[in-house]
Amino acid sequence: MKKITKKDKNTLSPTQRAMVNALHEQLGNITAAVAEAGIVRQTHYRWLEESKAYAEAVDECLELELDFAEGALKKQIIAGSTPATKFFLQSKGKRRGYNEKKEIEITGTISEGLTKEQLEETIKHLTK
Repeated sequence: MKKITKKDKNTLSPTQRAMVNALHEQLGNITAAVAEAGIVRQTHYRWLEESKAYAEAVDECLELELDFAEGALKKQIIAGSTPATKFFLQSKGKRRGYNEKKEIEITGTISEGLTKEQLEETIKHLTK
């Protein structure tokens, strides 16, 4: 996976580079990364607001982590994992009908006089 490059050196402080590298090593876990980089969480969020270069480096790091996770998911699918295949289809195959959307058909009439709360409770019960 990609580390901070020399090009980035000119725009990030050494501590910011350390934090981005820590985010990479910790797979995007901010709590673990700030501990590894020796900064407090608030500093990370301040840098995100104040430094476009830092925010872009963090975004790139998090995109690489998603690529890593997608690669791991692909390996599980190839190995025949049914839960991994189901997760992939529910996430990426929605346009082909792979989802857990429930369709409910209600026949009859709803009695007048139901309160909003009673109606919401009835709908909640029907959608379980």
